Amino acid sequence: MKSVAIVFSFLIISTLLFSQIVVDLPADRDNTMYEESVNESNGMGDFFFTGINDNDEIRRSLLRFDLSSIPSNAIVSNVQLTLFCSRSLGTFVVNVHKLNNDWGEGNSHAPGQEGGGAAAQAGDATWGFRFWNTDAWAVNGGDFDATISSTTTASNGAFSTFTGATLIADVQGWISSSANNFGWLLKGPETNSGEASRFNSRQNASNQPSLQVTYTVPDPCTGVDSTMLSGVLNSILYQFPDSSLVTDGIVLADSVVGLEAINFIELLPEFEVQLAGELEVTALPCE
Repeated sequence: MKSVAIVFSFLIISTLLFSQIVVDLPADRDNTMYEESVNESNGMGDFFFTGINDNDEIRRSLLRFDLSSIPSNAIVSNVQLTLFCSRSLGTFVVNVHKLNNDWGEGNSHAPGQEGGGAAAQAGDATWGFRFWNTDAWAVNGGDFDATISSTTTASNGAFSTFTGATLIADVQGWISSSANNFGWLLKGPETNSGEASRFNSRQNASNQPSLQVTYTVPDPCTGVDSTMLSGVLNSILYQFPDSSLVTDGIVLADSVVGLEAINFIELLPEFEVQLAGELEVTALPCE
């Protein structure tokens, strides 16, 4: 009989214990796009804008958060995007849309109250360019999903909070696949003159954008189900084809083809079990 010593990590969904974690993240990029000019931006400004100004010129904002501190296997249960509206002539609806392409925040800094923008610098996003002046948007004004991820209102001197299932889905998708995290586009009213809102940016000295994410991660050392070890070894391997969660948890006394395919998360208490009359397996406890 071949004798194989193995450290198993076991996925037992029914007995997993979860710990809820809440993090508040700052924005890592924001910018304003100005409809009247494809070469104006405000990457380093204290504010960004949405809606339409008194001259019937549209403004749209871009906003992104770095989610890399959250584990890729996290399960998101709640998301709150909070912005501070520092100037508005009324109370206006603001919609958040998921962006479909990457964009930049350069060194442009609009003067005064920043409503008119400044000459775009290298890497800035503008109405016509994702990155000035080398990569254009597919459509002027930004490449974004038509589906509204979340909606709320903006009023002068008040915080605006965006929540909802679609916003959660956006963040969950970006955590699972960080390469697709292009952030959101903020779109205010774009019909009637003067319905523009100004928000504090990440460069502002106070009330910067914040993203609160509530999530859980499976505890790696809980849950036991020894019945999963019964049967033929190959059949167990094919039940868990994804090897991404375990890369170095297997120690072999004899080589066994295919063991690297095992994908478990939870370590079993120490015991021995006979598999198909050929392999004796020892599972060691979680440390």
